This record gives sequence, C-alpha cells and structure tokens, in this order.
Amino acid sequence: MFDFSISEFSLVTLAALILIGPEELPGIIGTIRNISRKSRSLLKEFTDSIMEMEDVNGIKDEVRKLNDDIKKITGEDGKLYESYDIADIMPEIEKAKIESLQHKPEIGEGEKPMHPQPPAAP
Repeated sequence: MFDFSISEFSLVTLAALILIGPEELPGIIGTIRNISRKSRSLLKEFTDSIMEMEDVNGIKDEVRKLNDDIKKITGEDGKLYESYDIADIMPEIEKAKIESLQHKPEIGEGEKPMHPQPPAAP
C-alpha cells in the first residue's frame, strides 16, 4: 500500500523514538495499528457494498428485460410483436376526445344540421 524503503522506515522510527520517547512509543504504535485495522475494515465494507449495489443493478436490468419480454405477444406467424399497454394509449385517446369536443364545425353552406331546428316564428 505504502512504498517505504528501509532507510525511510528507520528514519521515521528514529524520529518517533526521539520525539515521543521509548515509554509511550508502544502505545502509539498500538493505536496506529488499531486505526489501520479499522480503516481496512471500513474499506472492505465499502467495497462489499459497492459490489452489492452492482449486483442489485444487474438484477434491475434483468427485471427490465423481463418486463420488456412480457409486453411482447406472439403472432400467428410465430414472431414476437410489441403489445400495447392501455395506459400508454389513454392520453392520446383523451386528447383526441378533447380536440373533437373543442372543434365543433359550424353549420355552413351546403351542410345540413344533424338535428332539425324548429322553424322560426313569423
């Protein structure tokens, strides 16, 4: 993980021995060792959770593919065709209904009214 040569390691050890002292050095080394173990443990948990998320994403992709396959129907010729989901078509149907209600043609020249209108009073 870290690239220390023997000379660098011995220099750091000598500096720690001089600055900290021989009495406290074993306790500090134990603390550093515990911190190193905990950080490795956390790193392992993190990588495991990342791998698990990748597995979950793989499962989600498989479910998506299955849903796409479910939406297909087999024709009389044996080929797969896309089926229609009514929820996908409903907005278009509703839009067509609204447009047809908003666009009522005026009775114009040459057109006959659908319902006969009563004659006008003299």
